Amino acid sequence: MAASQGLRRRTASTCTPEMAWGTYVFKIAGYSLHRALGAGSFILSATFSVGGYDWRIHVYPDGRSSSEEDVDYVAVFLRARTSR
Repeated sequence: MAASQGLRRRTASTCTPEMAWGTYVFKIAGYSLHRALGAGSFILSATFSVGGYDWRIHVYPDGRSSSEEDVDYVAVFLRARTSR
């Protein structure tokens, strides 16, 4: 045991993500009319693929929740599912 007290081990790792670029235009016609959907209701984009994933945009014109803090905000989420 006395001999192992002076040993030190160093380890390291690296995370190198792959990068993918894409552009998607999601137009919401008559956006002001969607403001009456109510909190928690969303507008869903079509599915598009970038970097081996299928993506969809969820837009909540009246916010995701009905709390007083969210009443003046729009929520936008980008959701992915592996398409590989």
